Amino acid sequence: MCTERYIDPFTDFGFKRMFGSDRCKSCVIKNLAKLSEIPERLDDELFRSFFQLAEVSKLSPEEYEAYEASLKRQRDNYNVVVTAREEGMMEEKIKNARAMKQFGDPIDKISIITGLSPEEIVKL
Repeated sequence: MCTERYIDPFTDFGFKRMFGSDRCKSCVIKNLAKLSEIPERLDDELFRSFFQLAEVSKLSPEEYEAYEASLKRQRDNYNVVVTAREEGMMEEKIKNARAMKQFGDPIDKISIITGLSPEEIVKL
């Protein structure tokens, strides 16, 4: 007995199987751009990313350039925040290590608690 098998386009595997080639991807993106909103059945992370890509594909060259500049600003701002947070955490570790060192705590203990290497603690 032979059973027919169908690919479900609403699953990640099915979608990749149907639209995996570059030629098909551009066709999907082109047609998704014609929709005004995401159909409820397609409202998941995979299809939302395709719809966002389709929206970008509708932009004029000037709009696309402004979009890319906006993304760059967002990424730069994110990286500034992450770097500042990391630097602040390092400053706090150093401050705590100095205090513990002044109280005479062993370097091994300071290293475990602060996450600093014994060499870094000795230099403080």
